[in-house]
Amino acid sequence: MRPLTGQNRSLSGTTPKLLVQDPNGRTFLAKAKDPVNLNFERELFATRLRQAAGEPTVPVVSKSIDLEAGRRFDGYVKPMLPAQGPLAPDPAQWTLAQRNVVLADHVWAEFLGNDDTHRLQSIVLHAPGMTEPGSMNIDWDRSLLDYRRTRPLSRFRQGTPSPPAHNLLYRSYVRGALDLDFGPSFDAIERIHGLSDQEIRDALGPFLDRVFEAPGRGYGPYPTRDALVQAVLARRDRLRDQFEVFVRSLMDERAQRLARSPRPPRMRQILADLRDGKMWLANRVLGSAAVSRVMQSMRRLQGEP
Repeated sequence: MRPLTGQNRSLSGTTPKLLVQDPNGRTFLAKAKDPVNLNFERELFATRLRQAAGEPTVPVVSKSIDLEAGRRFDGYVKPMLPAQGPLAPDPAQWTLAQRNVVLADHVWAEFLGNDDTHRLQSIVLHAPGMTEPGSMNIDWDRSLLDYRRTRPLSRFRQGTPSPPAHNLLYRSYVRGALDLDFGPSFDAIERIHGLSDQEIRDALGPFLDRVFEAPGRGYGPYPTRDALVQAVLARRDRLRDQFEVFVRSLMDERAQRLARSPRPPRMRQILADLRDGKMWLANRVLGSAAVSRVMQSMRRLQGEP
């Protein structure tokens, strides 16, 4: 594989990356491996399980790339798909297919422990045969981070300053801006429930090998490999109960907001409105030219070619 020079300025994110091409002319995104945060092992865990469950997924492969002056780029690659950009800022502009993918991806994000699923990580796809544009989340390199600090489901929960795409969707739903059928959420739960214990253990293997390679080292509240494995298995098994409660809370909030009442809003709703305002502002800033320049500067400081 060879680097494509002069085409990396538009790449988003803070991890050093570059575009490369194989001998057949196919283009791939190469991301640098982080030996501390283990981004490759995290993404490999997520992609293996999504593939095993039949979920549309971009595969990742470990790859070192030769650069100029004898330098090497130690990273991993994933194919570049013919996308039409990221999801639009407003969920009201998303197609039904895109909303359904975001609903299913929230279930996966909860299972995989990845609260970093903002809309720029989902690309818009409109391949031949598709009745309307769909989407696909192509970045799962923060999987398992949420296992270090388990938090209850909430439409405000996020792992980075950028709100997850599903939070934007729920915000619009509870305010009556759009309707949702939560069937795709529970269909995703069924696919995850179909994963065997061994499939989950195998997918976790590379991450566990790195995290627990030093004697006495743990991962968050998990002192052993098996303790983390059991936590992932337990999260798989309780997904349906969690999402039944969560979806019911969304429906209740929507009903309360849409009910015509002469009484002033309760403090709980006022606080939710404030958090919604903060979420929407962060969403609008996401993808702006200023943020993109900051991201590029951070990658250069980390050694991006």
